[in-house]
Amino acid sequence: SLILKIFVFCWFAFQVKTSYEDELHEKKRRFYKYLGIGVGTWAINIPVTVILAFSLNPWWRYKVVVGVDIATRFLGLCLLSQLLCGPLSPISAENTFRLAETHEVSFTSFNQ
Repeated sequence: SLILKIFVFCWFAFQVKTSYEDELHEKKRRFYKYLGIGVGTWAINIPVTVILAFSLNPWWRYKVVVGVDIATRFLGLCLLSQLLCGPLSPISAENTFRLAETHEVSFTSFNQ
C-alpha cells in the first residue's frame, strides 16, 4: 500500500509537471505549480506518518499520528479550497455551465 501511494505520487507529479510545461498562460502555470507542490506534499503524508509511527513510543504513537494525519488533511483541504475557489482558480465564467433561464408562467393566461 505504501509503495502504491508513492507510485501514485510520482505519477501525479509527472502529470502536473507535463501540464505545467505545456501551458502557455502564466496564471494557469502558477495554478499547476501550486497544485503540484500542495498535493505532492499532501500525498507524502502517509509515508511520513508510517515513519513517524515506527519511531515513536507506543504510549504517544496514537495521539501523535492521528493529530498529524488530521492536521495534514485539514491543511490539504484548505489548500485545495484556496486553489479552486481563490484567485489562481482556472474555473471562470467561460468554462462553467450557465443556469437555464426560468420562464415564469402567469396564471392570467390560464384563466382566459
